[in-house]
Amino acid sequence: MQDLVRQVIALYTERILAERRSADPDEAHLQELMEGQRACIADQQRLRSADLGPAEVEQVAARYAALYARLTTG
Repeated sequence: MQDLVRQVIALYTERILAERRSADPDEAHLQELMEGQRACIADQQRLRSADLGPAEVEQVAARYAALYARLTTG
């Protein structure tokens, strides 16, 4: 699970850097990407703290599987 979260954070980082490097960066899109990355980092910290129960971990896992698929296909 932690690996998937790290992969999604890495994808956000790549997209943030690409947007910043573009000739005409879209500030709204950049902010959206940064908010997504911050949410992932917060989830990563929650997962590390072990404050989540099994059902919550399962929900987070499903959400990240869908998010990873969206980020890698779109």
